[in-house]
Amino acid sequence: MKVSCRSSQLLVAALSAAALFVGCPLPFDYAGRGAGNSHTKDPSSPTITAAVTVTYSEQGGTSGNIPNNGSFITGKTTTVTLSTTTENAVIYYTDDGSQITNYGTPKKINGSSGQFTITRSTSVQTADLHAVAIGPNMLPSQAVLATVTVTPYPILSVTCDKPSVSEDGGTATFTITSSSASAADINVKLLTGGTYTSADLTGFPASGNTFSATLVHSTTTISLPITGVHNAVNANPTVTLTVQQDSNTPPAYTVGAPPRASLVIQNDASHTVTYLGNGNLGGTVPTDSNYYLAGATVTVLGNSGNLVRAGYFFGGWIDATGRTYAGGATFTMGSTNVTLTAVWYLVQSNYYVNAATGNDTNAGTTSAPFKTITRALGVATSSGQIVHVAAGTYSTANGETFPLYISAGVELRGSTSGFGSGFLIQGGGNPSGYTAGFISCTVVMGTQSILDGFTVTNNSGIATFPMGVLLDQVHSSDGAIVTMNTITGNPHDGIYVNGGSSGGSIYNNNFNANGEDLAFVSNGGNGMGVFGNSFGDMVELDTLGPDLGGGAAGSPGGNAFLGAPSSTYFSCGGTVYAEFNHWNHNPPTVGPVQSGYDVGVSNSTTVNTTGNY
Repeated sequence: MKVSCRSSQLLVAALSAAALFVGCPLPFDYAGRGAGNSHTKDPSSPTITAAVTVTYSEQGGTSGNIPNNGSFITGKTTTVTLSTTTENAVIYYTDDGSQITNYGTPKKINGSSGQFTITRSTSVQTADLHAVAIGPNMLPSQAVLATVTVTPYPILSVTCDKPSVSEDGGTATFTITSSSASAADINVKLLTGGTYTSADLTGFPASGNTFSATLVHSTTTISLPITGVHNAVNANPTVTLTVQQDSNTPPAYTVGAPPRASLVIQNDASHTVTYLGNGNLGGTVPTDSNYYLAGATVTVLGNSGNLVRAGYFFGGWIDATGRTYAGGATFTMGSTNVTLTAVWYLVQSNYYVNAATGNDTNAGTTSAPFKTITRALGVATSSGQIVHVAAGTYSTANGETFPLYISAGVELRGSTSGFGSGFLIQGGGNPSGYTAGFISCTVVMGTQSILDGFTVTNNSGIATFPMGVLLDQVHSSDGAIVTMNTITGNPHDGIYVNGGSSGGSIYNNNFNANGEDLAFVSNGGNGMGVFGNSFGDMVELDTLGPDLGGGAAGSPGGNAFLGAPSSTYFSCGGTVYAEFNHWNHNPPTVGPVQSGYDVGVSNSTTVNTTGNY
């Protein structure tokens, strides 16, 4: 290859071009208005002018937006969220009322959304927010450094179309020129990140050739090995172009009118309710996360976490004044925080109730009885325990909740003589497992439970079928005993035996002034003995299971069926055993129901009345 030379001396030329570091004000404020010199920005880059929005969500679920220069007052812990549609943004903010003037002091959220929490305290707190979103192309950068060293002649030079390019600045265009009018024997190979490209540049005209390089978020080095230079001392001189990574420590900038929103967490004189387990060995103490102003109504939480303590039963909650609460009870918040401590009572065999002298905060002993049967039956839940009830009226006015549920094997005992005279249980409610408004009852019997010595009256006036005592399979009433009671004033049934319940006995009770005294329906009362009772109204059987005397259950009879016009109604089909009983006639007359006969029958039912008187 021949190259014309002006002299034989070695011509060495070096060209070094470097652009200076340039800083500039941020080009936009939060609302997209101009706020200083514009910054070179690649058209393909994302939006960088979106405002920062401020939203809040406070404890309890209330939430909303806080407009620029707006304010919000809350009495609860509040979560504040700052967000922007600026992609790949960094949100800088202050919450102390100071404006953002540089990026060395504000707090920072790396991303287009972030949040912080202001926790309620006893003093007023204010968060006066200033915030601005900074897009990636708004960060300052260092200049492109272009250095060309070529030896010998001809001389190549390289320039860049951007004096200052960000690390995320998009595409930069570089121009290579040659001092030779014809440089067909000069080859320039492009090397980016250590890999040669296929677009080698050859045959430079004097006007120059151009190439472009995409700048990424890291240091980018573009090397141009040059070959084919005549009389080369250095066979492969190299042009190196470096785009340096941002330092991310920009100088001070003034940001024009960033968004501003104020939140005030006020001392609203509200108070808390705290629950203590008081020695519980298991379960979880409930948590009330609400704040209550003085005068607000507080609903006491129940034992939802199933607190337990060996040898004790849970008895509700007690406050510092000694007042006790069951779950669901309410009180009015005063001027201080409230602590409710679990009440534990030692498990006993006997509990005592006295409507006149008792208190449901007591331990249920002879010297400190409960006030209500409801309370006593709530703690007497183990077989063999007895609830002793003093004379009195036990109704809703006394604090009773109906129906009263007697747990399996528990005895509810009133007077042991006098058929419950002076021991009145009066009221009714919808039993669990039944549609509201269908039936109401006063007492619900459990398996092998005992009810003795009370006057039972359902005067509630609710439900289609109001009754006194319910025995059924829904509440596992097998083997229950009802004795020595007066069952009176129940509009539909004195005792209702239903749904497959079996065994047990109903004996030595007085029935009067009921819609029906005793009813056995839906296969209820199988194997139950009925004896020694005085019936003033009808006894109904639509099942063969009960033994009214002389049957399989061994009932001795002794019942007085004295209701008129018919004292009994048997529609079960088959043979009913009702021996050794007293009727209006001897022998008892038998015929259609409600026609003046002692025994009303239907459905081909026969009645064995041997030994009646």
